[in-house]
Amino acid sequence: MNIDFNRPIILYMHAGSGNHGCEAIANTTVKYIAEQREKTGAEEDLPLFVVTNSCAEDRKYSLGILEKKGLCTIVEERHIDRHFIPHVIYYLWRLVTRDKQSFLRYRYKDAFKEFDNAVGKANKGKGAKPLAISIGGDNYCYKSLVPDLILAHKVFIKRGFETILWGCSIEPKSLKDNKLVKDLKAYDMIYARESITYDALVKAGFDKDKLIFEKDPAFRLDTAKVPGINGFLPGNTVGINLSPMVRNLEKNTGYYYEELQ
Repeated sequence: MNIDFNRPIILYMHAGSGNHGCEAIANTTVKYIAEQREKTGAEEDLPLFVVTNSCAEDRKYSLGILEKKGLCTIVEERHIDRHFIPHVIYYLWRLVTRDKQSFLRYRYKDAFKEFDNAVGKANKGKGAKPLAISIGGDNYCYKSLVPDLILAHKVFIKRGFETILWGCSIEPKSLKDNKLVKDLKAYDMIYARESITYDALVKAGFDKDKLIFEKDPAFRLDTAKVPGINGFLPGNTVGINLSPMVRNLEKNTGYYYEELQ
């Protein structure tokens, strides 16, 4: 990887560590950036922010440990749907001005404020262009998430960030959407985590100099030996990461588990 990590960085589009796939990507990315900064002799205390859907979830699991070690700062994004008055005000503003990005600016308002303060107080990386890394993995595979992904990306670009789409999967059929393609081409670099995505992007005419074929960041997780469990055979056991998103979207309660059995 040829990325300059010696500058202020924000990781965004992190759904929270209750989804352990999201946790794995955030965990390994924070540690990887810390390792690269150490290798290259970066300034100490360069800001590295993880903007999350849930601070409580992240601090409950491994990101909380990384934050205590000083490797990152966890900041929760604002939830406009939980606050009636701001929701109404921003809705009316958006209706009148057609400023679609206003919801996303509200969402990241606290994160940007704390990030700017951290850069200013530490007096670190003030001359460098900050970096925003979208770490959602397969976020672009979900049609319901794409509009916010596009708007969030525009917000970071307007604030002067270089942007990277990190460890992503993208449905090839979705590349027929011109708005989506325009958004993806605005990233300074895209890291595809499997060949289907990489090949689809190449076929769609993306600049190969801005495409990297790289394994899923989650595969950088530290390994740990665990004690044997009754009924599990060493070397003959399959682990399944149950997706909370799939479970929450099931139409018939319990069907998800029935299918797995």
